[in-house]
Amino acid sequence: MKNSNITYLQNIRKPNQFSTVTLESALKSIKDKTYKKQIEYLRSLPEDEYKKQKIKLPSYAWNGTFNDSLISDNFAESSGLFGGDIDTLRSGSTWEKDKADLAALPYIVAVFLSPRGEGLKFISP
Repeated sequence: MKNSNITYLQNIRKPNQFSTVTLESALKSIKDKTYKKQIEYLRSLPEDEYKKQKIKLPSYAWNGTFNDSLISDNFAESSGLFGGDIDTLRSGSTWEKDKADLAALPYIVAVFLSPRGEGLKFISP
């Protein structure tokens, strides 16, 4: 599964500028905190400015690869993966607890904090 091909976008507003990467390399970039400076800067901004700047973060299409541009009609190959978001804590929980509980599930490939730090992102088959 780590060799599954997914799509990397440097800028979500430029859907024809993308590359194919492996799941393993994408997760390594996240784990190695490649985007740490950008995310710390975003977290320092007021909410309205955060929303404007967040779209400049690189992103991944976990579901697979595309031809020509990142639109449904150009979907080329499925990675067999699904990326999801959780924006609300369980009652009486913390992000770290919910993250640990999700990561312990056998069908979760990866889980990490959202750029804002107030949500979780997960990947599953």
